[in-house]
Amino acid sequence: MKKSVYIFLLFLFSTAAHAQSPGDSATFEPQYKRGINYTLKTRNGEIFSGFVKNETKDYVTLENRITHETIELKKSEIIRINHAKDYDSSVELLGENPHAKSYMFLSSAFEFEENKASTNSHWLLLENIDYAFTDNWAISLNTLAFYPVTIGIKCAYQISDNNYLGANIFGIGDITSGSSSSLLFGYGAQAKFTKGSSNKNITLSGGVLGLNAELFYVSPGSPFVNLVFLSGAYCKRFSKNVAFNLEGWYLPEVKTGLGGIGFKFIGDETTCWTVGCYALTNNYDNSLKLNLKTLPIPYFGVSRKFN
Repeated sequence: MKKSVYIFLLFLFSTAAHAQSPGDSATFEPQYKRGINYTLKTRNGEIFSGFVKNETKDYVTLENRITHETIELKKSEIIRINHAKDYDSSVELLGENPHAKSYMFLSSAFEFEENKASTNSHWLLLENIDYAFTDNWAISLNTLAFYPVTIGIKCAYQISDNNYLGANIFGIGDITSGSSSSLLFGYGAQAKFTKGSSNKNITLSGGVLGLNAELFYVSPGSPFVNLVFLSGAYCKRFSKNVAFNLEGWYLPEVKTGLGGIGFKFIGDETTCWTVGCYALTNNYDNSLKLNLKTLPIPYFGVSRKFN
């Protein structure tokens, strides 16, 4: 009888001790797999990559297996997790590409950086300016020789590991018009899909571009001609400071294509230069008179990021 009472009391004591230890391993469920490579983004916009070395209820420790450096992150500060199955191993060697948002003319569907502005300049003449008020939404302005010509809004969302969707709509102003009734020169809308990491990715997009009918010899009976367009771009970063870009656009209704090849020279986190060449083919009769079989155009661009 005494032995039974002793066993019963021992059972009660062990149960109470267990209840008083919420951090015990029996109640801890790991969120990450050890030895697996992850990319984690924190609330302040920082991105960390590495293999999971250790994990507790509140913290996870990542290790860079090349430098053997470790970083401990608080789980409540992590807002985005990329799993290893689609992970580009070049991130371990090169780090994240801070200028992956843009190719040449086309931009990717990667998310923005909240409360930051960025510019993408073409020939130091045509400038695209974005201001992101969240990670997913931004206001966009394009200028030509410092004159605003378009204004619009953009969105970008991560839908799964290394898959992103984005869109933008914009209006085009006629800066040469003196009539307030014809200030709208055109408009456009575009949808994008990006797959890959910041160092190796591909973007496919399509949309519609509405242009003033006066550009065309054949009048459609409406003030604007709506043109469907398709575009695609590819980026491959092969060193810390250099990335290779391909880009193409096609407007099937006017049989016009635009293709570019370039190299991005990544100076630092805030500045990037692009040097390349474009070729234009145009077989449609319009008032722009660009009826050349192939028109090589040297390309120079500068991308910048601001706080």
